Amino acid sequence: MKIMVLISTFLIINSFINEGICQKNDLPKYNPDHSDTAFFEIDPKWKDCLFEFETMPEFPGGEKAVIKYLSENTIYPESAIKDSITGLTTVFFIIDVDGSTKNFRIYKSLQNDIDSACIRAIREMPKWTPGSNVFRAKKGLYHTKVPVGYTVSFNFQLNNSINYKGIVIRPK
Repeated sequence: MKIMVLISTFLIINSFINEGICQKNDLPKYNPDHSDTAFFEIDPKWKDCLFEFETMPEFPGGEKAVIKYLSENTIYPESAIKDSITGLTTVFFIIDVDGSTKNFRIYKSLQNDIDSACIRAIREMPKWTPGSNVFRAKKGLYHTKVPVGYTVSFNFQLNNSINYKGIVIRPK
């Protein structure tokens, strides 16, 4: 019975989307460079529609560019090469409302100098386009920039083994 309810709910929502009633493109566009707050209301015909109001941060050039940047700018420390240290290091950080990176946390560590190399590469990144979200105020809905958490896994490898987890870093 629950499956039938879920299927019928999906079909109803899908029919709204296919009929053009629930189009995210109809919402006001967010301009992160615009300093004034622009309030807007959602048309009542959209009240039952599901929208994603969040806009995730974007690195200049997109996901492939951030992978390329980090793989080219993360240095495999000499001491880690000498000690034959390989594996994953996972770093969490915040992309702030101005597009800069901050609040670095190591979730999975291999060695202190490897952790430092990862944080250095992230800290020196070009500024991102910040993330945004839609909030409700008395005047209506409004877009605003928000800090967003981001996680990156670095895969330090000394040989040419094929391990696709994380951004592969090899000695240069």
